[in-house]
Amino acid sequence: MVEGSSRPWRLYLLLVFVMFIWSTNFIATKMALREVPGLLLSGFRILWAAIFLIPVYLWAVRKSGRTWTNSDGFKMAMLGIVGIGLNQMFFILGLARTTVSHAAFIFGTVPLAVLLMSRYFGIETISARKVWGILLALSGVAVLQARNAASVGPSIAGDLFILGSALTFACYIVFGKSNVQRFGPIIPTTIAFFAGAIALLPMTIYLGHDFDFTKVTAYGWGGMLYMAIGSSVIASLLYYYVLGHLPASRVSSFSYLQPLMASTLGITLLGEHLTTSLVSGGVLILGGVYLTERN
Repeated sequence: MVEGSSRPWRLYLLLVFVMFIWSTNFIATKMALREVPGLLLSGFRILWAAIFLIPVYLWAVRKSGRTWTNSDGFKMAMLGIVGIGLNQMFFILGLARTTVSHAAFIFGTVPLAVLLMSRYFGIETISARKVWGILLALSGVAVLQARNAASVGPSIAGDLFILGSALTFACYIVFGKSNVQRFGPIIPTTIAFFAGAIALLPMTIYLGHDFDFTKVTAYGWGGMLYMAIGSSVIASLLYYYVLGHLPASRVSSFSYLQPLMASTLGITLLGEHLTTSLVSGGVLILGGVYLTERN
């Protein structure tokens, strides 16, 4: 960790900006889903992100001089199929069936999933405080479902898809950590996106063959490009840059902003409703995540 002695507040502002990009990605996805089917949208997002990562990858390889073997590439590709391919499919299918607010808070449980997986594989221990944090966050997820049956917006199916997205992304974090330590973040990320794109390519071609792209408006194309370039490429690179200059614990604490920002944007821009279950469930989830991450 090297915390910049010159104006570290700029790094904090940059981190807030990253959280804003990831929060608005929920809105961009909702906009694109109005015009493009979910499965086709997920295939396009990953494919475009992989293409835009090519020059970044070439720059990273040339600068670092790091090389990887076929065995390394296979492991990173398998992680990409799960942590990128399945993750994005679950995320988009879930967001098509639930609200931005529900999706943002449920996806905020990723640190809990990472902790449980790390404990299962003996990477990390779980204290009593962390157990209470996990239970508190899970109770928050249960509260979010309290009024699903009576609400038009969120649904149990949609929330379950988002939970699946959170779990697959947690797998990507836990099992991909060693790759990042060995090769840096750009090389494994690029390979993961390409693997996810190739895995979904037959589905993307099949669904895109009969789809009338001329009906997609500028808002739809803008949403897809934002998902691929803004969220997947730009925000990720900025995040890793800040991570190289600030302590990881301090950087992770900013993740609390994402569900709060996304929920506010969903209510403001999409007209989603601020319900008692959303507020209470969100507070419980954030409180549980805080307990598990607090040093």
